[in-house]
Amino acid sequence: MIKLPAWLFGAWLCLATSAQAQTLPFGSLKCQGPVPKAFSQTSSAKALQNMQAIEKTEKNRKEIAEEQAFALATTFVIDEILKSGKVLYGDTVTQYINKVAASLLQNDPALQQQLTFFTLKSNLVNAISTHQGYIFVTTGLLSHLHNESELAFVLAHEIAHFTQKHSLSSAKLKNRLFDEDNDGDFEDRVKAVYQYSRENEMEADELGMKLYLSAGYGFDFGLDALALLEHADEHFVNIQAQPAWYESGYWKVKMGESAASNSLTVPGKIDARSAFAWPKSFPELPATEASAAAFKTHPDVVDRLRKVEEVFAAEFDKPAPQNPFKSTSADYFYHVQQRAWVEDVISHLRQANFVDAMYLAHGLDSMMPNQSFSADAKAMAWYGLLHHKSNGENLNAFGLFDDLRALNAPQTKNLNVLLNGLTKEQMSVLAVRSIALDIQKKGTSPFRRSLLDSCIKLMLSNPTFEMYNYSIKQEDAALNGPSYWFKALADLNLAENSGYLYYKRLRSKDSLVLQVEASKDKQKQNAIKKLSVENRSHRNTLSLGIDSLWMFSPHYDQLEKAGNGKVTRNYIRDESIAKTFENDYYAAADAAQVDLRILKNMGSDSLSTHDVNRYAVMQDWMEERLNNGLTPMLMFQSGIMKQSLVNEEIGHLAWAGAVNTIESRKFNALYMAIAIVYTPALPYYIYWQSTKSKKFQFMVLVFNPKDGEMDGVFLQQYSADWSRDFLRSHLYDIMLQIKSPGKGTQRKGAKS
Repeated sequence: MIKLPAWLFGAWLCLATSAQAQTLPFGSLKCQGPVPKAFSQTSSAKALQNMQAIEKTEKNRKEIAEEQAFALATTFVIDEILKSGKVLYGDTVTQYINKVAASLLQNDPALQQQLTFFTLKSNLVNAISTHQGYIFVTTGLLSHLHNESELAFVLAHEIAHFTQKHSLSSAKLKNRLFDEDNDGDFEDRVKAVYQYSRENEMEADELGMKLYLSAGYGFDFGLDALALLEHADEHFVNIQAQPAWYESGYWKVKMGESAASNSLTVPGKIDARSAFAWPKSFPELPATEASAAAFKTHPDVVDRLRKVEEVFAAEFDKPAPQNPFKSTSADYFYHVQQRAWVEDVISHLRQANFVDAMYLAHGLDSMMPNQSFSADAKAMAWYGLLHHKSNGENLNAFGLFDDLRALNAPQTKNLNVLLNGLTKEQMSVLAVRSIALDIQKKGTSPFRRSLLDSCIKLMLSNPTFEMYNYSIKQEDAALNGPSYWFKALADLNLAENSGYLYYKRLRSKDSLVLQVEASKDKQKQNAIKKLSVENRSHRNTLSLGIDSLWMFSPHYDQLEKAGNGKVTRNYIRDESIAKTFENDYYAAADAAQVDLRILKNMGSDSLSTHDVNRYAVMQDWMEERLNNGLTPMLMFQSGIMKQSLVNEEIGHLAWAGAVNTIESRKFNALYMAIAIVYTPALPYYIYWQSTKSKKFQFMVLVFNPKDGEMDGVFLQQYSADWSRDFLRSHLYDIMLQIKSPGKGTQRKGAKS
């Protein structure tokens, strides 16, 4: 296996790997080549084109108005996907998708010209077709496919959705996109784009199969691709959690004991019965409720299979082709598949789904044995779980579900039961043991070493944990046979491979030191919870003294809540406001003498692929940072972020945005009573009650990518009417606060 330069997941992964360990044989996925028109065109330009095209159709005014409103909504939602930093073009995976698509459309070059194919970094197992001709294939789907033919059928199915204009004709979709309550996460918004009616799906199956067969692909492989949708909520590996994952030649997991019975029986001491034990049995998952079918990515898969088999019954009499690879090689597909597997693990880590990431990393060990990436993924997952458990948080937010009905992937059921049965002491020992065991198997690295030390620090910060009195050696385990913890850690060379002795001395010197550190971390974590749009408080945490700042493209979203509970958006006005908003940032930064650089990935003729890739890295970094709370950001994209900032000499990055909400005023009995008593005020009260209130929230978050910490929060919501002059003044004040260090505050982030 050729070993490429291993900057794959940051500077920490390229150092100190041992001879027997190998990193992945490929770099991170990023866009390549010329920027597609979809990125360089503004939302308003796309919306106008769509509306003008609909205007020319021979339909009545009501139908035209409905289609134009729908076209506006879909333009906005699809541009949200394009602006997400998760869309790839020109990369290895997208090149493969285009090659298979070209095989399907070789006899229809006109249709091929209307379509643009993208890769979407998402765990969703599906592809998305839009009326603009964009077809997105998720890495989640690619991780589940088995060959080229299965991908070809999926693409043919999505092409049929486009040719039949299913997205434009879906009233159900239209209502969902306008639903003001649909403010979920990114993947919820993506799901809203491609949920079609039963009739639409049946038609796309039939027409897609015809296109698929006409291109020379085998019928049986197409059925296999359709059948995959029945298991779209499951992972691309299907293995059982097993004791061997945590064992070595010296230490074995206890069997046949209930984890729930393990407890501390002597205050301040670890009882032998609190040793990690494998549960006797795992409960069965409850049967899927009928209502859950509404949330499946494609409905009625079994019925659709039967319909396809009925329509194409004659295909069963033909000899089935043996080779599922028509226009590409098996090796080419397997390379793309491996890229999708790795991206699936990264996505789960980025979203703080630590149990899923841990499970998939174990799967990678069996599917891709000659790599050390899985060891890093497991280390991050263990540390994430232990960190948040030590803070007493609900681990449901971090992938460890106590209600098994909430599992997206049933394969992780056993692992969820297992981890839920661990006490904090057990989890800390098992986390340390697991990371150290992977270091033994796959070698060390700065990343693994750092996480191992962090877990040891958490383990020894527990006041009931008395292990700091002992060295971790095999002879200690032999002398203290009943003390099962010593056996668990005795053969892992912690003294040599970690800072165990340092933390042991620290704990012996002052047992409160580490807990004080944990308390500070907890206080910082509470700050991140104040970032929701509904929060009305204002915090100026620090005067940072920054000379240089990278910022995301300023976000501005005008929402007008109409009386019928729907949401409308004025896209053209929004883009105009966003442009002046951006100019205001530059003006304020210039006045405060702050070197401001704003990264954009949409709507500019001068946009470069380098800009798109930098924007994507920053979006990934932000997603990791917010989803993981105040866990030290030792994750994958953070390493790339550090690498990107070195040459630019940028010390900090920021996320800036504003939301101006217009809504009907709430009834105020006191105001009405005053107006009735004091009749001259009645006309003013009627006018006030009949108009709409305006609320404006302004937000700037400042981060230090070197350590992942949030260095500044500037958040404020105003009930008064918003004005441009007010915004400019406020921006200038914030830039000055960022620029000017407070008393006794050392300047940070300045250019060297």
